[in-house]
Amino acid sequence: MKKKNSNALLMVFMKNPIAGKVKTRLAAKVGNNEALNIYKRLIEHTHFVTSKTTIYDKAIYYSSSVDEHDQWDTDSYSKYLQKGNGLGEKLSNAFSDAFINGYKKVIAIGTDSFEITSDIIDNAFRSLEDSDIVIGPAKDGGYYLIGMNEHKAELFKDIEWGTDTVLSNTLSIIKDMACKHLLLKELSDIDTLEDYENHKITQNVS
Repeated sequence: MKKKNSNALLMVFMKNPIAGKVKTRLAAKVGNNEALNIYKRLIEHTHFVTSKTTIYDKAIYYSSSVDEHDQWDTDSYSKYLQKGNGLGEKLSNAFSDAFINGYKKVIAIGTDSFEITSDIIDNAFRSLEDSDIVIGPAKDGGYYLIGMNEHKAELFKDIEWGTDTVLSNTLSIIKDMACKHLLLKELSDIDTLEDYENHKITQNVS
């Protein structure tokens, strides 16, 4: 990892957009191809939101292979392969690498929400001036954003990823660590057909 222009880094974790490999719970209802199309729209939204700012460095972490020719242009985004056996290990390794390379504030997001905005991300970085950890809670019991000002590997251990206990278990760990934390606005992720239908109702889209 090469530090670029800032002391802050935004890490975008994404699965490579391959039919049958993404949004599997959604695909069970709408089929692999439609689930892939929805996931691609989520990626586009995340790209749009993160491309609007230059106040922090940005990096994409791919699940299976680095794509040098997708919409994430290499002038604005560094590109890496996720390292580790599970989501917790992959997140922990990425945070560790970022701090080793001199970053002071590091935030990770996924590509699962149509509701995330550049203002939310900017506010998360600002909050790390006064808080040790910042979390964006998701309505399904997980989180869409996590950030910190030093590596805290404990946050990613013994978590049942993909369940509705991710956030509560993480907050319990933070309490035991006696760290100051801030919770951002709660947002919806898109993981199921119900999530997507609710999004369409909220946004009045077909």
